[in-house]
Amino acid sequence: MQSLDPELGTLSVSQPPKGQAQSFSLVKKDLPITDSSGARLKLTDLKKHDRMVLTTFNDEDVIAIRVESNFDWGVVTHVDVARNELIANLSYMPRPVKITPQMRVSLDGKTGSAVDLREVKPWSHGVRVLLTPDRTGVQEMWITKGKYHGNPYGHRISVTGFLVRHDPVKKTLSLITSDRYQIVEVAYDSWTQLRLVQNFNTLGNVPVSQLQSPAKVIIGYDSDTRRTTSINLEVPMVLRRHVAAIDLATRKISLEASGDSPAEDFRIAADAKITRLGKELCVLADVKVKYIVSLGLSLDQKEVLYLSFTEK
Repeated sequence: MQSLDPELGTLSVSQPPKGQAQSFSLVKKDLPITDSSGARLKLTDLKKHDRMVLTTFNDEDVIAIRVESNFDWGVVTHVDVARNELIANLSYMPRPVKITPQMRVSLDGKTGSAVDLREVKPWSHGVRVLLTPDRTGVQEMWITKGKYHGNPYGHRISVTGFLVRHDPVKKTLSLITSDRYQIVEVAYDSWTQLRLVQNFNTLGNVPVSQLQSPAKVIIGYDSDTRRTTSINLEVPMVLRRHVAAIDLATRKISLEASGDSPAEDFRIAADAKITRLGKELCVLADVKVKYIVSLGLSLDQKEVLYLSFTEK
C-alpha cells in the first residue's frame, strides 16, 4: 500500500515486479478486511507499505482486502530432526525455527502428526511462514518442495552507506548512501542479526542492539516493505602497524607507535581469523615481532577479530 483516503474511498498500491502505482476505489468504508490468519481488521488498521491482496470488481472497485505483511519466504538449509528444528534462509538471513505443538505446520500437503521432518530436503524445500504480529515468532509454516523461495511482492535492494541514526525502540535505521548521498530509512525485526565483515569475509554475528553510529554498513532490504534482515558492518581497522610484542599465552598483541598513532595493546579473540596477506590461513604462532599487521577490531575496539600480516 502507498496511500489510503477513507473519506474519498481511494486506495493506491504499487504492484510487482516493477512497482507500478495503481489507484482503486473502495466500494464502502466497512468492506471485509482480514489479516493473514483471517482476523477482522478496519481501514484504520492499514499502514503504508502493508502487503495486501485485493479482491476487485471490474478491476477498479475493491470489495475485499487481505493483509499479508506478516508472511515471509525462504528456503530450508538445514534440518535437525532430534531438536525438531530447521534452519531457513528467510529474507536472505539464516533463522532457526523451532517447531512447537502450538505451531501449525504443513509439509507437502501433510499436516499435524503426519509431518515428518526426515522428509524435508535442504535447498529443495521452500518455506513460507506466518509471523506473529510482533514478528518475533512463527504462527504457521508451510514447507513445500520447490515453492515459496522468494518474496512475490517485490525485490531485494542492497545499499552501502554510513549509519547516521539507530532507534532500537522503533527498530529503525537511517543511513546516507556512499554513492549518491541519499538518505535511506529501513525497519528491522527483533531477531535481525548484525554480521561483522571485513572485505566480504564474515567474522562473526552480534545482536543488532550493539549497532551504533557512525559506522559503514551494507544493508539488504525488501523493496515493498523497506524492512531489512541483512545488516553487514565493516569492522574498524588498524592498518599496517609493526608488532612490538606478542604473548601467545594471553593472546595479547602490542603494536609500536607510528606517526600520530600511539603504542597500543589488543587481545586476539580465540576464533580470530589470521591470514598472511589476507589469503593464506595461519595461526597466531606464525605472527612475529617486527612483522607488519592489519587488524579488524570488535565494535568496542578492544578485541581483534581479524589479523593479516606480512614479514615486510
